[in-house]
Amino acid sequence: MIKLFENFANVKEIKEVIFLKAVDTSDIYLIKFFLKKGYDINIDDALYKATYDDNTFRFFLKNKADVSVLDNNKLKELHVQKALIDSGYDSLIFDRVGFHNLLKQDPKYSNIVEDYENIGKFNL
Repeated sequence: MIKLFENFANVKEIKEVIFLKAVDTSDIYLIKFFLKKGYDINIDDALYKATYDDNTFRFFLKNKADVSVLDNNKLKELHVQKALIDSGYDSLIFDRVGFHNLLKQDPKYSNIVEDYENIGKFNL
């Protein structure tokens, strides 16, 4: 069925719906299949939907999805912040919403949070 639509240039919307359905499954192999076929990882709501499954979200981050589209409410979620920090987006969190309080209690992330809090103290 996918082949019916792939060759038409004006079916971008159909491709987006198909890709969003693939993201809903949280099946990384299926998502990879569509990306190899040239589907765009940065379509509306794809990254947002990916945040509901940690593995899918981390896959999107690894594949350079545009994280700037995430709204501040999503950026405040603990599991989203952990994945973003692990992918090197800690400054995005700090600049837009600040760090979740529970990150200070996690030994893996407490040093990062402390470093950013000290930036203001020492005017770095």
